[in-house]
Amino acid sequence: MFTLKVGVVIFMTETARRVNDMHSKFGYFYLLANKPGVINLGVGEPGFDTPPHIIEAAYEAMKKGYTHYAPSQGIPELRKAVADKENRMYGAKLAEKDILITIGAKEGIYLAIQAYLNPGEEVLVPDPGWVSYIQIAKSAEGRAVAYNAEGVPDIAEIENKITPKTKMIIINTPHNPAGVVYPKKFLEVLGELAQKKGIIVVSDEPYDEMIYEGAHHSIGAMFPENTITMNSTSKTYAMTGWRVGYAATKAPSSIEKMLNLQTHIISGVTTFAQHGAVTAYNGPQDCVKEMTAAYKNRRDILAAGLDKQYFRFNIPQGTYYMFADVSATGAKDGMEFATKLVEKNVAAVPGEFFGENCRQFVRFTFSQKEDDLKTAIGRINEQAREMAGK
Repeated sequence: MFTLKVGVVIFMTETARRVNDMHSKFGYFYLLANKPGVINLGVGEPGFDTPPHIIEAAYEAMKKGYTHYAPSQGIPELRKAVADKENRMYGAKLAEKDILITIGAKEGIYLAIQAYLNPGEEVLVPDPGWVSYIQIAKSAEGRAVAYNAEGVPDIAEIENKITPKTKMIIINTPHNPAGVVYPKKFLEVLGELAQKKGIIVVSDEPYDEMIYEGAHHSIGAMFPENTITMNSTSKTYAMTGWRVGYAATKAPSSIEKMLNLQTHIISGVTTFAQHGAVTAYNGPQDCVKEMTAAYKNRRDILAAGLDKQYFRFNIPQGTYYMFADVSATGAKDGMEFATKLVEKNVAAVPGEFFGENCRQFVRFTFSQKEDDLKTAIGRINEQAREMAGK
């Protein structure tokens, strides 16, 4: 018994060590961003509160006694609502059994990586890309292999990076932090490649309704038995604190594998939060359209306001992020620029958090209210001029 306990402690220590460095950096910038008076363009928070009809639905569920354990896979009403949403919007052919309700999309990605990756095996991840992909792969003792995702990825590059150890390809569209929306043709070719190679695709799609140009296409609807789609209520319905997401797939045994893990990690997602999410998906969608329109306007304010002498960027087609190259400011890298910017009471995220090839970049979140955004832009440009010595 003593030996078993020691083994568990050692394993936990090694797992924590593998992801510790990134957490420390995040913790530092989180503290900076939350100083009083700082305009926070760092964190990926919506600029709105959860719509009242969703809050009311959760409150009514609580009053009706939905405060006990939920089924580990999720309540049937929510799994049906999710399947209906994917079927209606993207032409998927999902049933309730093809859905697993998770604590946000993040837990779904964690479960998928843990379920599919053995120690030493590989997962292809975007660079730039969401910071947790690499860290979760490390926690599974796997290896994250980066592919270039500054724009639409190159299929040839992805294919060249596939080895016998490759078990998974992660994509993210609309893309955080680059704001790119992947075209249907790219998804078709990628799906065919993954299917031919026997590799599962995990498609991270929490910004699927936050589109300003083009249209969102879901690879999961095209290749349902070779893809796991991850999504959540967090961004679309301004429900980041509710922690309700989902995994959707017809890939054989995938739901079962992830459910087996989830049962022993969290039991299930908060019951009354799930009832609120049912109303989010099945209720009026005017709130989504209004928030998306506001974000588009805020994107345009930021794009027009940043001084083009110092910032190079592509206009994001989706999400609420602007990924800007700050090389022309004279900053050593994005870390230096972001650290200095806090002195002017504006927070941003250094590009190196998103990948090795992004050290000259900074991510700005434009979800904040227009007045705060305009004030922040003035301070950002002032910081750039000062660093450039002008």
